Parts: sequence; C-alpha cells; structure tokens
Amino acid sequence: MNHIGQSFSESKTGTTLHVLIDYENVQPDILALCARDDVRVHVFVGALQTKISIDLAQAIQGLGSRASYVRISGNGPNALDFHVAYSVGHLSALDPDARFLIVSKDTGFDPLILHLCEKGIVCERVPSPPEKPVAPEKKSVPQNGSEERVKKLVACLRRQGAAKPKRRKSLQAEILCLFGKQLDTGGAGALIDEMQRRGIVSFNGDKIVYALPKTAA
Repeated sequence: MNHIGQSFSESKTGTTLHVLIDYENVQPDILALCARDDVRVHVFVGALQTKISIDLAQAIQGLGSRASYVRISGNGPNALDFHVAYSVGHLSALDPDARFLIVSKDTGFDPLILHLCEKGIVCERVPSPPEKPVAPEKKSVPQNGSEERVKKLVACLRRQGAAKPKRRKSLQAEILCLFGKQLDTGGAGALIDEMQRRGIVSFNGDKIVYALPKTAA
C-alpha cells in the first residue's frame, strides 16, 4: 500500500481527504497538499518531540483551519499509531464519505488499512506525500459493470509495476480501496474471479501470477 490511488485522484468530488502524518516516522514536505481545498492535514507529534521544521510550520500556518497538530499523550510502543487509528475511526464516524491517507513508512498500519477497506472506508498509506501539487478533482461519470471495473483495475495494476499486490487478500484490499463503497467484500471476490476467468491473474497457492494485457482488458 505504498502508491497513491483513489484517495487522491479517483474518489467522489466534494468529499474530504484527511492526511494523517506520522511525524515521529517521517518529516515530509507537505507543500503539494496545499493545492486543494478538500484536503485536511493532521500532523501527529510524539510526546518527546520538541522541534519541527520551519518549512512544515509555514505550510501548516498557510493551511489555516485545514491543518492541525496532534500531540500524543504519554510514551510507549506504538503510542502514536494508536492515536492515528483512533483519529481515523473518529473522523470516519463524523463523515462516512471521508477519505484517508496515512503518511508513514511504518507497515504496521497496513492491517488497519485492510480492515478499513473491508468496511468500505477509503484509506491508503504512503511513505511520503506526492512531490507534485495535487490537482483539483474532476467530475466523472461513475463506471459500473464488471467490464469497466476490470479495465479500471487493470490500469491501476499496470501503474503499480513491481508494487502490485502479491496475494489474493492484498489484491482484495486493493480493489476495496479502489472502488470504495461501490463494492463490498463479496463484490471484490467476484471481480478477482472474473480476472481469473479472463486469464489476467492466476494463483500459485495464494500467490498471484499476473498476465496483464498491454491495453485495457
């Protein structure tokens, strides 16, 4: 889950994208996050962290009410991670259509993200924000039906290159994140079965073997 997908560019116009930064783990440049009004930035700072970069402070100040610091309470293993997890749950309860991007190199977030995707909550993790400014979202006609979904999934997988999901469970999570609330777990499984029927994927045990077409399926 180290690519930028639906959270940034393929979700419904008008929904809020919450970017949660694990500042104990990464100290990213967030300038690219300032280009879109629907972005909210939450910077999680460890209890013992007493300094932040001037660049970050200026970027946060420029975002005004669209950005905030979250100083965690106390120390301990994964203390900041628990604060991030709570915030995702709290914000998704307040706004069920919100999207979430966790900025961290910590792969320990991935089981949480898988669970969120299974519940229809769009969430991804990336080790750093995009280097280029995030463009405003464009309205698009919803794509329905297995044919359009296969095309969309194949295009997404081709973009990922070697970072494609390697096992059925991770591919299912990828599909749930890509299509959001358009598909449930059963629908994601059916789409995998359709990909297998077309010979686009096959399985060696639980491991995926890809035969992605050069053009849309």
